[in-house]
Amino acid sequence: MKDVLYDTWLTTVLSAGSVEYKKLFSYFPDSYEIYRADEAELEAAGASPKLIYAMRRKDLSRAAKITEYCNRQGIELITCFDKRYPQRLSSIQTPPFAFYVKGEMPDIDDGFNVAVVGTRKMSEYGMRSAYKISYELAAAGARIISGMALGIDSVSACAAIEAGGSTFAVMGCGLDRAYPPEHGKLMEIIAQNGAAFSEFPPGTPPLGSNFPIRNRIISGLCQSILVVEGNERSGALITAKAAIRQGRAVYAIPGHIDSPMSVGVNSLIQSGVRIALGSDDILEDAEGLYGSFFNESAYAHAQGRSAYRDGVLEKYGVASVGSSSAPAPVKRAKNAQKPTSAPPPQKEEKTEEIVGLSPDARRVLEYMPKGEAVPLDYFEGLEFSSAQLTRILFGLELSGAVRSAPGGAYVRLK
Repeated sequence: MKDVLYDTWLTTVLSAGSVEYKKLFSYFPDSYEIYRADEAELEAAGASPKLIYAMRRKDLSRAAKITEYCNRQGIELITCFDKRYPQRLSSIQTPPFAFYVKGEMPDIDDGFNVAVVGTRKMSEYGMRSAYKISYELAAAGARIISGMALGIDSVSACAAIEAGGSTFAVMGCGLDRAYPPEHGKLMEIIAQNGAAFSEFPPGTPPLGSNFPIRNRIISGLCQSILVVEGNERSGALITAKAAIRQGRAVYAIPGHIDSPMSVGVNSLIQSGVRIALGSDDILEDAEGLYGSFFNESAYAHAQGRSAYRDGVLEKYGVASVGSSSAPAPVKRAKNAQKPTSAPPPQKEEKTEEIVGLSPDARRVLEYMPKGEAVPLDYFEGLEFSSAQLTRILFGLELSGAVRSAPGGAYVRLK
């Protein structure tokens, strides 16, 4: 019980997306000793000034409340030292120290997992395509993973449940709330037919900056990802690009060329991701590696039952498209682009007015779009170590060039 309390405390002081815990646990034997450490010991362990500052407050009251809440609600905290922590997730560049689980913790490494993501403002075509493919994949035995958002994400979850399969939601807030709030019923049903996951401790609101950080976990848990509709700034494209960096198989359903919601998926196809015209495209590619998990008779039966039927979304309390509030916004600079695995430095942004920047600090700053919260994995293309990058960003924060945002993200100010 003591270990759970201090592990919980650690989730409240670590920034989401940070891997500084690896340094701490290479120096300290457990989270209790990390909690007890003074600033000199934390510095000797290699902790960043930002993390040391966060750890100055030794108040355990929040951690105790979270632990009590989780015990009441049947929520488990799975740390990277737990045997149930997925090897697939630990292999990504920025694996979380821990995540909270509501529902039955599956053996993610044993089975075939497909993430289905897409726009909130889906078309009839996108909805029916996502439903049909998700239904058939779930019937065949694949687990369907999504973010439980409005639109494509929630449609894929409903389809998996209708097919009698398993579905998992990765949240961008604490598990004490559903997001969007209209999907409270869906979240409960997902927990009964799979699980809801979150890197964020209960009490964390659904801030806009949380979702790009969350997306690396959606892609990290799966072997394949299907993108169904999304414009060029869609969060689904962030997930797809994270999946590409993680070596996952990425598929996209071609969209109408005159639809703004097809620009993102069609650009993915142009860049070389695989086209999915049906569930068989995904299953055939995976059959050699994961075929033993597939139920061929159930799959054949599902193909005659997989068309979307009116009333299915309402059955699970899913909100109609566009009826929910968006995440707490993070302003985006005009013409700013989402990161690819190596986004081009934005040379047009002037930094000469900031005196005394080192070449590395200037390079990091010019890499960032103004006004947009970006997670640490945005900087992968610069090839700095985590320690170097954290030190540079901390210096930029002190100079007033950037500010930290909730969830471990950073926003360029100058």
